Amino acid sequence: MVLQSELETERLLLGWLDPEGDMIAYTAWLNDPATNQFLEVRHACPITPQDTREFLMETNASTHSMLCGIYLNPNHEHIGNIKLGPIDNNHARADLGFLIGHQRHWGNGYATEAIKALVAYAFSELGLQKITAGCYLDNSGSSRVLQKAGFEREAILSSHWISGSTRVDGEIFCMLKP
Repeated sequence: MVLQSELETERLLLGWLDPEGDMIAYTAWLNDPATNQFLEVRHACPITPQDTREFLMETNASTHSMLCGIYLNPNHEHIGNIKLGPIDNNHARADLGFLIGHQRHWGNGYATEAIKALVAYAFSELGLQKITAGCYLDNSGSSRVLQKAGFEREAILSSHWISGSTRVDGEIFCMLKP
């Protein structure tokens, strides 16, 4: 599923990711251990630009997922991605994932801003009523971002993931349509 028109915030544009575009920077994020330490894609590394391109084509063609690039406004620098999906229309809910790939942009509130914009779109335009997101319990950055965006912790998942050689807990956050 492709976002039909860009979503604009004070500092960002959320928009379509072109699989025929330059996949070098995006692929580098996916392969960077500091960036991917809490992403499941780390188990598939190394990722090639062709892998990234195929993932984008598959996601853009999906009727149950929407992947948007996060771009700085006005220079349109691609700094990350945000994904809504799978979208479950039967239960009016979806999962949310996000990535700020360029480390120099971490801690600037861009993820929070992007999440607020996409969640508002999901509630108003897609008719969703609940959005969930999960993260490793020790991923304090993502946990803070979700809370700043208005999500509430819904559950702790004991020993849910393996991080390095250790089992770690996870957190599930949710936001209900106001």
